[in-house]
Amino acid sequence: MTKHTDSFPCMGNTANIVVIGDQQLLRKARLRLVGLENKWSRFIDTSEISLINNSDGKEVYVSADTVTLVRYLVDAQARTHGLFDPSLLPALIGLGYGVSRVEEPTQLEAAFQYAFTEGRQVLVEEGVTGKEVGCGVLRSSFNFDSKKTSA
Repeated sequence: MTKHTDSFPCMGNTANIVVIGDQQLLRKARLRLVGLENKWSRFIDTSEISLINNSDGKEVYVSADTVTLVRYLVDAQARTHGLFDPSLLPALIGLGYGVSRVEEPTQLEAAFQYAFTEGRQVLVEEGVTGKEVGCGVLRSSFNFDSKKTSA
């Protein structure tokens, strides 16, 4: 049996496919991944995920693949008691997901190349020197009214 490989950008990452046997299976696997990316990428305006995100709660018809994906996501959220949350993208963006910082103009080209693997639009802003401070609370039992912890 012959080993065939393929590597290409897919879903904001690099897909690496290895097939042992018929080379046509390599082509089928690549087409399948590209098809799923076209259904699920938030960077493709016509993807099913983009249609859902932009539907304002209205009914959207999607493929069986997307129904299966959503079922797995909901199941994963339930099994982890909410620790896995597939709806966290806005919060992650607010925390700097997808942000690159360069210190020298010579680093810009590499930052642009990386940015365009993540999406079709790039925002460039001047950096601000300073310290970032964050605060988070997870299932706190602190009673803010009495300034005492609850039992």
